[in-house]
Amino acid sequence: MGYGSREQSGGIIEVNPRPNLPLWRPPVRPLAQANRDSDFATLGQLSSVINPKQMTGYTNNLDGRFRQLHNHICNMYVAGAINGAPRSERQRWTTIVESFRRVFSKQLTGEYTSKGGRVGIRLSNGSLTKFATLSTGELEFLSLLCDVLDDPEVDLLLIDEIDAHFHPDLQRRVIDEIKPHCANRYVLLSSQSPAVMLSVPTSQLFFIRHNSEVPEGKNQVTRSEEHTSELQ
Repeated sequence: MGYGSREQSGGIIEVNPRPNLPLWRPPVRPLAQANRDSDFATLGQLSSVINPKQMTGYTNNLDGRFRQLHNHICNMYVAGAINGAPRSERQRWTTIVESFRRVFSKQLTGEYTSKGGRVGIRLSNGSLTKFATLSTGELEFLSLLCDVLDDPEVDLLLIDEIDAHFHPDLQRRVIDEIKPHCANRYVLLSSQSPAVMLSVPTSQLFFIRHNSEVPEGKNQVTRSEEHTSELQ
């Protein structure tokens, strides 16, 4: 996870070289509860299922958010499991499954029938349960991982409040899980969580002052090392 900065007026961190394709992920508060009783997720045409640019694991529209994530995960399963699936789609589904298993000790599983596709959860004791039983943190983790993996051409990830919905131990694990997929990308995360700040080197931490505390023409953004030295 790399950061680049240059002093400018205003609250600015300038990334150099300039990114070609940024992805901004704003924070979402409660996850919608809509359609949690549905076993089957709505699938798109298979021609678009295997096109990651037409898929999204995240929306800032609270209504229907669960449905969109459920559909997205189901699409990923079908795209990676159908006969002749592209290697990239197989790898993407495997990555989601393995990462979720490492963090939560649960296995994403799916099936594709004449009715459509559906995904479920296999617990550590071998029993199966519905996708709708996942907690807010588990759903948020899947949504975040989908955003990181969906478009390999994204070279700047802007993730606001990455700690939202995660308890402190999970906050650190989330950082570890997305790091391998952020090579050759700039990643800018906002957080007020000590657990998140302890998960990255001090040299990669920035402090944003309130604009009322900054003289006109000065940058609101400073490296945390500089901010700490000012307080001592």
